[in-house]
Amino acid sequence: MRNKWWLVRGFPAKAGWKNSANVTVYGHFSFIGFTPARGKTVRPARIINMNFLAHAFLSFEEPELLVGNLLADFVRGKQQNLFSPAIQAGIRLHRAIDRFTDYHEEVRRAKGYLTPACGRYSGVFTDVVFDHFLARDDRYFTGKDLRAFSRRTYVTLEAHQAIFPEKFRRVFQLMKAHDWLSGYRDPAAIARSFAGLYHRATFLPESGDAMIAFEQHYEQMRRCYFTFMPEAIRFAHHSIDR
Repeated sequence: MRNKWWLVRGFPAKAGWKNSANVTVYGHFSFIGFTPARGKTVRPARIINMNFLAHAFLSFEEPELLVGNLLADFVRGKQQNLFSPAIQAGIRLHRAIDRFTDYHEEVRRAKGYLTPACGRYSGVFTDVVFDHFLARDDRYFTGKDLRAFSRRTYVTLEAHQAIFPEKFRRVFQLMKAHDWLSGYRDPAAIARSFAGLYHRATFLPESGDAMIAFEQHYEQMRRCYFTFMPEAIRFAHHSIDR
């Protein structure tokens, strides 16, 4: 769930461009955090967190915990002390979840299916895949439930915008405008996300290999997620410090 080594580079952004995998991207990369201006070169901010849905879900609809959990990757060092104790608890929860995820056997197994296609970036792609599975997991969401959860999340975050770090404020505006949280349910959105990741990754040649691996190993990766998520929920519950 954390990929702090991931850097992106600028590129000529044009609405409706096609990458080498012939996947059309219409001006907005879901789950990545920026919308390019037509025909202009855009140098996006460094975006760390690729799995907003999981972190929102693992905040258990506690408002300040949610805020801290989602803005955690945009807070450095002593900046954490600027927030309320409950938001600080959300920041610590986010980081605990990241550590738990990084070393979980099922996550590593899932990454292994994508590593031949995207190498060191497999963690970023796996973040997107696991949020897709969460969005389609009937144990937690139906389509209607997910949309309602997304709306509640946006309302809660919007009420705290005044304290957001500037980078996260921009990301949140895009998240809400394009409904990223509900979008994880749509396989077409996953294809767009993969295309955007390939196009922007500094050391990863563009191809459709990750999407092919995702489709070929969909059930195996879903089983990894299916085992992982209940354990992540239990871990998050026990990791909240008040």
